[in-house]
Parts: sequence; structure tokens; C-alpha cells
Amino acid sequence: MEKILLKIVECVTDGNKELMEEMEGCISNTMNYYKSHQEEFESRGIEEDEVEEGEMEEDEIQWIALVDILIKGGYVTECDWKVEKEDFLYNINNLNKLKSKGLKAEDKWLDEDGEITEWLEILDKKWEKEGIVMSAFDIDSDSYVLFPCETDKFEQLKDWAEEDGYRIEYGKEM
Repeated sequence: MEKILLKIVECVTDGNKELMEEMEGCISNTMNYYKSHQEEFESRGIEEDEVEEGEMEEDEIQWIALVDILIKGGYVTECDWKVEKEDFLYNINNLNKLKSKGLKAEDKWLDEDGEITEWLEILDKKWEKEGIVMSAFDIDSDSYVLFPCETDKFEQLKDWAEEDGYRIEYGKEM
């Protein structure tokens, strides 16, 4: 699992050393990482007694840590399933990979009354020529954990996640 998580961080961030080092720290001592980020885990409903009693495995903690590390780094965003268009656009347009590629989600593309999966499908079509697809981490919640991914890297990311019993999918498929 550990090597796969590092490969995922490397792929999503285009090799951001700082975030890879943070993920390595989590992997090398998951319980210390949990304790030093306990408030963040608790905000996700992961309680200390759950972790200490072994109800939550280390690999589950690492998967959630991976997502949170990528969110803090600006490569991933988390949106509630009922996010409003304005907030959705703000979150998407502040992702590092899109900014580095000069891509922006336009307000006029999206229907005000649409749903997040519809918006993600539109973005996929708009950015198809640039080789970008909106992808998502499944963290077993009702939120969307979204990130832009190069189309040619998506299947590899999906396969890596599946190797360890986790899921990365097209955002529109979540």
C-alpha cells in the first residue's frame, strides 16, 4: 500500500516533494501522524477510540491522510454533494494543476440549477482537448473529493487505488 500511496501523490501533484515527504511521514508512523492531525481526522468523524481499538485500520487512516494532504496542497478539493455553482467554480478554479495548465471552469458553461455530476461531465468535455478529466477519490462520504487528472494517467491511478481496495473514479461517476 505504501508505495502505491506515494505513486498516487507523485502522479496527482506532478512530483511535489513536500507533499510526498508528508505522505512518507504518515506511512512510516501512521499513529504519530494520526495523533498530530487528530483534529482533522475527528472533523471527518474518525474518533480516537475507533483508532486505538483497531476499528480503523492503518491503511484507512493513510487513505484519508492522502486526501487531506492533497487538499492542503491545493491539488484536490472537497465539495458537498449539494454545492452551489459559485462555490464549485471557486474550488475547481483554485486547483494547482488547472492553474498551471491555464485552464479555468467558466460560469457560463454550467447551469445554475445543475448538479455536481452534470457540471463535472461538462468540464470533462470542455477539457478533453487538453487531456484533462475531473477525477475523484472515494472516501465513503457524501462529498466529492475532486482533482484534475491527465487523461492518460487516469487508468493507472484507478488501478493503483483498486490494488489496495480503494477507489478513484471519474468525478461524474461518483
